[in-house]
Parts: sequence; structure tokens; C-alpha cells
Amino acid sequence: MTAKRADFDGDGRAEIPVVSPWGLGILEYSGGTLTAPAMQPNGTRFGGWLLNTADNRFDALGDLDGDGRDEILVSSPWGVGVLEQAGSTFGCPMLAPNGTRFGGWLLNTADNRFGPVGDFDGDGRDEILVTSPWGIGILKL
Repeated sequence: MTAKRADFDGDGRAEIPVVSPWGLGILEYSGGTLTAPAMQPNGTRFGGWLLNTADNRFDALGDLDGDGRDEILVSSPWGVGVLEQAGSTFGCPMLAPNGTRFGGWLLNTADNRFGPVGDFDGDGRDEILVTSPWGIGILKL
């Protein structure tokens, strides 16, 4: 994941997502130091999503569901998911395998590229720009 920051817990302060060969975490600045309110190792299941930072790509950050807390779009050779901080771990409110149709868009993480994220339609929720060799689209949670 590129250096990005987002508000995962809705407290109005930015946190820092961290991905490593060990797993996934969220860091926040508190009391003059960085703390890790959420941290999970590879092999952890978040609902139906299996965390494996060797092949998971953390493509985009944004408030995809309009709840005031940012989520992480993650993709893998299997498909895509949306991860959200849930206390000291993560939830997965949406996941879809390759071959899923989103309207006219056929999901194929081998050639789809995700991001940037933005409120492209002005409804207060972020959408995800997706491109492939055959087109461009906007995905909405």
C-alpha cells in the first residue's frame, strides 16, 4: 500500500494503514507515540476474506459506505473485498470473486486496476475508479 492516511475509526483524526510480510495493521498517533489499535497476522479471516499480504493488493482507501469511516479496497487472485476496522480487527462487509458482474463490469483482478477513489457522483460516499484493457468504470459499494 502506498503511503496514505485515512480515518478508519471515525474520530476525525487520521490513522496510518500498514502492510508487511507479517500482516495488516492500523497505526494512530496518541499520547506522543504511535499505537496499533488494529493489527492482524496473515492467515486471519475477516468474514470471508483470508488475509495474505503476499498476494493481497491494498488498492484504495475511502469512505465507501458513507458511515464517516474509511475502508480499504483489497484485491487478490481470488477477487475483491472491502475491509473496515472493527475494534482491534477488521470486518469484511463486501467481497466478490472474479467472474462477478457489477452491472456491465466483469470482475477480473488479473487485468482490472482500482483507484483512485472519490465521490464522483456527489452522494457523499466514495466510489472506486476501475480500469481494464477494454474499458473504464466506476464501482459503488
